[in-house]
Amino acid sequence: MKKLLLTLALVFAPLPALAEPPAAQAALDEARAKALASPQSADMQLELVVALARSPFSDQAWDALTRLQGMDPDFGAHVADRYEALVVAQPGNAEARVRLALGYYFRGDREAARREMERAAAIAPDDPWIWDYLGYLQFENFKTEPALASWRRALAADPNNALAHYLIGQALYRQGHQNDAAEELEKAAKARAATSLRP
Repeated sequence: MKKLLLTLALVFAPLPALAEPPAAQAALDEARAKALASPQSADMQLELVVALARSPFSDQAWDALTRLQGMDPDFGAHVADRYEALVVAQPGNAEARVRLALGYYFRGDREAARREMERAAAIAPDDPWIWDYLGYLQFENFKTEPALASWRRALAADPNNALAHYLIGQALYRQGHQNDAAEELEKAAKARAATSLRP
């Protein structure tokens, strides 16, 4: 019981905010402002999704993506078409490949999405967010060990990556490793609480 109380106290204790690069907050603010200024623009909404997905607020990215799907049920196909052309012209553009993977995913082609995210990770191996979402795609396809390896790569690039800790915790829980899962979920809660970014 004492260990449980201590764990809860640590999780919910106020933490000093981690200093985030000013550029991270600026990118998030800019994407939000553009999305608010052009609420009917699927492109601006997609940029908001990507900015939120690269922040500790990935739950809000999912909400924004759901709104985007409501605006344009075929947006996955539109995004895939647009970024397929860009990837052909710029094969080393990791950002274009991430967006292409999103398009494939929401077009319903999960395998193509995973392949594109793998290509993006090969181009930008130090980008923790690419590893987060590659792991998600692997895990969704019942490839737990590769997913865990991807999330650990994300943590190697950014030890304060709340999403990677959360996803590892979820995977470990499903594998029956409740104590290890609880530790990862605790780390996720601390990392999210400690960010200086504002959603």
